[in-house]
Amino acid sequence: MNSPSPSAWPMLFREVYLGSSVGRALMHVEVRETLEMRGVVLDIGGGRRRTYLGHARSEPRRVVTIDIEPGPDVNVVASATCMPLDRASVDTVLCFNVLEHIYDHRAALAEIARVLKRDGALHGWVPFIIGVHAAPNDYFRYTPSSLEQLLLESGLEPTRIACCGNVFLSAFDLVRPHLRGGFIGRLLRVYGLALALLAQLVYTGATRIVGESALDPAASPSGIWFSARPNTE
Repeated sequence: MNSPSPSAWPMLFREVYLGSSVGRALMHVEVRETLEMRGVVLDIGGGRRRTYLGHARSEPRRVVTIDIEPGPDVNVVASATCMPLDRASVDTVLCFNVLEHIYDHRAALAEIARVLKRDGALHGWVPFIIGVHAAPNDYFRYTPSSLEQLLLESGLEPTRIACCGNVFLSAFDLVRPHLRGGFIGRLLRVYGLALALLAQLVYTGATRIVGESALDPAASPSGIWFSARPNTE
């Protein structure tokens, strides 16, 4: 489980100032630090905000974007539960902030397993503590255990499931959408994030005194990163 290190703070402040949630900012940190895209990349649901592609370290050979609505960056208009793609035709699948909007998520994961090559990889992100956000609908929140089980049932082997954030950042993310009002709203968001990170520092210091029995701040993550590969057994 990961709380953001001070090296990630400038990125958090910049993105929250510009209007992103802490969860999305933490996702971008994970993309910058861990994501490796290779070959043909299938980006599921990236027709609206493909903000993460600019943070990746690797340059894919080709990106195919599939979404239920047409858009300038959308290559295929279709549902993730029934993708018009050949079996074992893509090397990397990205599924960021999408799974919670798909009611039949098992069908979507089964489709991902179908289109992935044997040596391919799935990388995704789901929010955990966040307000209801319809796009067009918002159905689920996932725990690490549920993600692991869903991936396994779909023929995918989890390689990494990581909770990101902590209770202070998650609390701020619940308040953040109400801090609007142009420049004043941006300043309030930055001030709120500063308080959340200060609370993280204070609590981290306190745990050295009170011991491991204290509440783990990562027990209330902003979001969860997951990676998997096809189960070839």
